[in-house]
Amino acid sequence: MFYGVSLFDFVDEYSKRGGELICIDEVHEATNYEQELKSIYDFLDIKLYFTGSSAIALRSPDFARRYSMYHLYPLSFREFLELIFEVELPSFS
Repeated sequence: MFYGVSLFDFVDEYSKRGGELICIDEVHEATNYEQELKSIYDFLDIKLYFTGSSAIALRSPDFARRYSMYHLYPLSFREFLELIFEVELPSFS
């Protein structure tokens, strides 16, 4: 994923350069992602958002009180138009 750089080291460097928020899609692709996320939360002052189909594995006691899980559904095309272009169309289903 990061070609020889750990997830923690990547986020740490990003934070040192002024980054305050990082979003990581499909975090389960990273090596040892559970421990990396725990370390990021415990040691770095950065807001972290991540997604992944395997994120459910984070229900271990090590992650208690460290994260909030949300199930996000995809937008319909009508919802996308409303969000991006402020076009309001009626819903038919």
